[in-house]
Amino acid sequence: MKEYALISVQNKKNLSMICKIFKKNNVDIISTGGTYKAIKKLGFKVLKVSEITKFEEVLDGRVKTLHPKIHAGILFDRKKNNHQKTIAKKNIPTIEYLVVDLYDFKKTIKNTNDLEKCIENIDIGGHSLIRSAAKNYKYVNVLTDIKDYKKLNYELNLNNGKTSINFRKKLASKAFKSIYKYDLVISDWFNNNNNLLFKKLKYGENPHQKARLVSKKNNPILSFIKKIQGKEMSYNNINDTICAISCIKDLKKFATVFVKHANPCGAAQNNNILKAFDNALASDKQSAYGGVVIFNKSVNDQLAKKIKKIHLDIVIAPNFSKSALNILKNKKIIILILKKTNQKKELKSIPGGLIEQEVDKVVVKRKNLKCVTKYSSQNRLLDDMIFAYTIAKHVKSNAVVITKNFQVLGIGAGQMSRVDAIEIAMKKMTKNFAKNSSYVIASDGFLPFSDNINKLKKPGCKGIIQPGGSKNDSFIIKKANKYKIPMYFTGIRQFKH
Repeated sequence: MKEYALISVQNKKNLSMICKIFKKNNVDIISTGGTYKAIKKLGFKVLKVSEITKFEEVLDGRVKTLHPKIHAGILFDRKKNNHQKTIAKKNIPTIEYLVVDLYDFKKTIKNTNDLEKCIENIDIGGHSLIRSAAKNYKYVNVLTDIKDYKKLNYELNLNNGKTSINFRKKLASKAFKSIYKYDLVISDWFNNNNNLLFKKLKYGENPHQKARLVSKKNNPILSFIKKIQGKEMSYNNINDTICAISCIKDLKKFATVFVKHANPCGAAQNNNILKAFDNALASDKQSAYGGVVIFNKSVNDQLAKKIKKIHLDIVIAPNFSKSALNILKNKKIIILILKKTNQKKELKSIPGGLIEQEVDKVVVKRKNLKCVTKYSSQNRLLDDMIFAYTIAKHVKSNAVVITKNFQVLGIGAGQMSRVDAIEIAMKKMTKNFAKNSSYVIASDGFLPFSDNINKLKKPGCKGIIQPGGSKNDSFIIKKANKYKIPMYFTGIRQFKH
């Protein structure tokens, strides 16, 4: 049975090499269009596809190889007698080799915005040929990469003019991968033209994960910030930035928040922005290293000098003075100007779809507080509790935040047990504020058992703020009364996952 190779390539480099390989192994060549002309010019014998199909290409070249005689010659099962009979009866060539590459769609869309030109460069025939040949890899060799010409020659020399099943399977795998990538580019382009924008990120949460930014055209990517200095933002940079912005929006006065791994690790409010920075950094200087800092007021030169002294990835503020930017210009740091945001919904991808929820815009106020113990707190302590509770809202659950005078003293984040969260927060406080004698503590969810209160029985705790709502509330309240600790319920749970 005579063997044929169908060649249709955009990249004519090494075309002579592949033709020589087929000639040497007594494989006749079929081709079409520009490839046919190039092979003829090189001096090799070649058949036109139309000589096989008895059908000239039509529709300005849109239909050339989409024909039963071509695809049957690729797809028939060589071991089935009825397939063999059909091939012989219909005089269909046995195509054992397919050498095809696709129209360079990526190059086209890069070089033009002409919609019609882009559409014309979506490959159909080549794409279909590759799928047919890759599907029938048990018998057919499909080459989609010019680098595989030499590998084919080596394989044929090694096996007396034949190829092994493992070799053909590898080629098929590579072929399916190539058309997958090709289709992904087309899909992205269509989405772009359907009101979506895409931006490739260096990688995702980890270096082995691919990542992209996706946004609507009428709401450009990262429109809520303006980058004025620094490298391209990574997936993790963006996550940390979003956490920082969410937190700072809920704070008043002059506020500073440090964020690490999408968790606040230090925060403070003060009438002086420099003092707010110093206090927030003191919350946990070790954790702040390499993180994000955000302000709700402009950065001046005095603040810039403080920022310059520590290692940070990102600094965010509503504005920066010219002198502040000059101080920071030689520091390897991303500088972002915070613009107005009004996000109403947030989405998360799950297998098969998305989950959506409203953005949590609730900020607890004094009117939400209910004193449930015999002992109550003064106004300043109530405000401190609200500050602690506001920070806890932005910390991964289970979250516990300890504060004093609008300064975070310790945070326990992302714990499966609330007792563990309390222990971590207190350990942080002891480490960073050894001489501290008083504090208030906030929990983002209700305290379910009295062992939580037991951790606070030593002198120092001047107030507890929590949602309430546990079936054990009465026991918790009784324990708080025993230790003379004022406790307030908000009636509002604010988990973050």
